[in-house]
Amino acid sequence: MQWKDEDLQEDQETRTYLKKDAGINTTNAGLKRLAEDCKIWRTKSNFVIQPTTGNDNWETWKFQIKVIMTAADIFDIVTGESKKPILTKSSSETEDEARKRYGVNYSIFKKADNKAQKYIVTSVDEQPLQYIMNCDTAKEMWDKLLSVYE
Repeated sequence: MQWKDEDLQEDQETRTYLKKDAGINTTNAGLKRLAEDCKIWRTKSNFVIQPTTGNDNWETWKFQIKVIMTAADIFDIVTGESKKPILTKSSSETEDEARKRYGVNYSIFKKADNKAQKYIVTSVDEQPLQYIMNCDTAKEMWDKLLSVYE
């Protein structure tokens, strides 16, 4: 697959991730190579996973979704290893700086949590979905499914 400059402009999400979120600031040629890798991964990430129906395929589903979310760098949200940030102020920063830092950290956390919720909700069948419909976070969903099926 060959990328043109226009492709990078159209794929704003990949460009933003590469330059801002991942901290990669390279030439357009370097971005094209990285974007190509990301596009291939994102195309392949339209994964096919048999929705869990509950007890019948729980272990297989759990293994697959763990691998998928680990590859997407969001499984730590589900396990609770990555926690929702709290607003704290260090002695060397102003209140505004602390709020800005918190806002950035919260935005990153929320985006990852939303993605994890999407992966879970779109890969469970109707019965398991009933158990997690009132959950507010991916961790709550994961913990609920574990409590029901393990």
